[in-house]
Amino acid sequence: MNYYRKDIDGLRAIAVYAVIFFHFKIDFFNGFKFNGGFVGVDVFFVISGFLISSIIFSEVQKKNFSIKNFYNRRARRILPIFLLVGFLSSIFSFNLFLPGDLLEFSQSLMSSIFFSSNFFFWQNTGFYFAENELKPLIHTWSLSVEEQFYIIFPIFILIGLRYFKKLILPLLLFVLIVSLVLAEIESNDGSSGSFFLLPTRAWELISGILCTVILKNNVYFPRLVKEPLSFIGLALIILSIVFFNERMTHPGLITLIPVIGTMLIIIFNDKSTLLYKLLGNKFLVFNGLISYSLYMWHQPIISFLGHTVEFNSFLNKIYIIFFLI
Repeated sequence: MNYYRKDIDGLRAIAVYAVIFFHFKIDFFNGFKFNGGFVGVDVFFVISGFLISSIIFSEVQKKNFSIKNFYNRRARRILPIFLLVGFLSSIFSFNLFLPGDLLEFSQSLMSSIFFSSNFFFWQNTGFYFAENELKPLIHTWSLSVEEQFYIIFPIFILIGLRYFKKLILPLLLFVLIVSLVLAEIESNDGSSGSFFLLPTRAWELISGILCTVILKNNVYFPRLVKEPLSFIGLALIILSIVFFNERMTHPGLITLIPVIGTMLIIIFNDKSTLLYKLLGNKFLVFNGLISYSLYMWHQPIISFLGHTVEFNSFLNKIYIIFFLI
């Protein structure tokens, strides 16, 4: 499946706003909040694994894959906004933070530049967002996890296709299971490493890769199957966003709910389904296309506003979110 997936961009928009609404702690009505909005990151991981593996497999099949070009594309996509966010955050931090906080920000900035901020925040923060909400670059941990995975995966594919082609899928499944089990064990032990580190997040990215493998084999599914399963996928994601909370053992077995939901949409949703048209509307697609920018900007804004003004007004938060758009 090589055509452009508008629905994936629409799903990205849902994921990024789930994260933003969760971080902004918005009360919509009767105290309703997106308590499980953090699963938007899990949705992103699955989508990311799917898109990156689709590109790599396609280029390898055409015999024009280059690791150099792969990393060059990644750098052009993520570095401009990342560097701008880091630069402006440095200016605000210098003017707003006390020496201790400024030192911690500097360390987090340096670690994020080298895509190792997940290690830094693992060692220097708590497990829950409420403990970390005023850290401008706390959200770069997920970017670090992705980039660490992208260093390993292309090399694994190139070596695997050359020396053990038939073992690639079994090895991916093995790593997925080990990573998921490790995530469950570490989360139950209360380790923040399960949240921040690649070994306990790799299974989510590999889940996206499995979607690529399934679609690559051109398995035919009748619309009678695709229509309900794609909507079930969306329902699983929405239920996770609404009913999950930070006190759950996450990531772990329960994270299978939004991950499987995302996989169902990726595998079964296509141009023939109603959900494709719903997720592919212009508003969601536009916000999906800028989802990386929204994600990168929202946390510094939350942090610096939290250091300067009273930040509890519902209308103020909504205004800021629309300003992000």
